[in-house]
Amino acid sequence: MSNQNVKEATIQKWVQDKLKKAFGEDIYIFKIPQGQYTSRRGIADLCMCIKGQYAAIEVKTDSGRLTALQDHEMSKVKRSGATAITIYGKDEGLLKAFIKQFK
Repeated sequence: MSNQNVKEATIQKWVQDKLKKAFGEDIYIFKIPQGQYTSRRGIADLCMCIKGQYAAIEVKTDSGRLTALQDHEMSKVKRSGATAITIYGKDEGLLKAFIKQFK
């Protein structure tokens, strides 16, 4: 099936399901709600702690692109020594590589 019409929310759920299956109780995933009083712009869609390590995943559709602010925030996460990736569509290979680095 083509991923062309898959919405970000669907991809986020797919990513979360795969991560929960891979790590079980060894992962804590949270989303920071976007709102006037609840968050900064540019924060990754999925933030998580995997076996004591922080990681962030920004989810985009196949045709989606990071904003400059999202790119800046993801760079800050990487500079801090944590893992941050952007996943476009249901990229099974990238998600498997992400999971492997925490196994």
